[in-house]
Amino acid sequence: DVNLKPEQANTLSATFDWHASDREWGFKATPYYTQVADYIDAVQWNSATNSPTAPLLANQFTVLKYVNQSARLYGLDLSGHMLLASNGWGEFGVKGLLNYTHGKNRTTGDDLYNIMPLNAKVTLTQKIGSWDNGLELVMVDSKKNISDARNEIKTAGYNLVNLQSSY
Repeated sequence: DVNLKPEQANTLSATFDWHASDREWGFKATPYYTQVADYIDAVQWNSATNSPTAPLLANQFTVLKYVNQSARLYGLDLSGHMLLASNGWGEFGVKGLLNYTHGKNRTTGDDLYNIMPLNAKVTLTQKIGSWDNGLELVMVDSKKNISDARNEIKTAGYNLVNLQSSY
């Protein structure tokens, strides 16, 4: 639709940063809240009546049309790191991230499409000389908040283990 208005977002956020003076440990927390005017979202569309489909069609193909609506997102990003030990084998540490976002279409009450569920990363690190190594665990919660208008599918949570090394 060429008549769509551009989205306008207003965000309120703050970052709280606690750390040691030598930066051997640190913790950051960033909560945020965003209001989006003229949010571009999809609605199921009935082309025969040239109007939105009501009630929503589930588990089947449906035509979507983009329209301006109102949306709200809020969440929290946490991160931290800490030196665990330093010896002949190098410096050992841990770092982590935790992210949460919730998005809601304020016009329809539907959840927003493609929002990442609660997720976290924990990495054990080791540095020696020019070598930088890590063992990382990625954890993602199941996706329960889905966009009904887009027939978004709920997904199970998952975990990944990554081994990384660089010189």
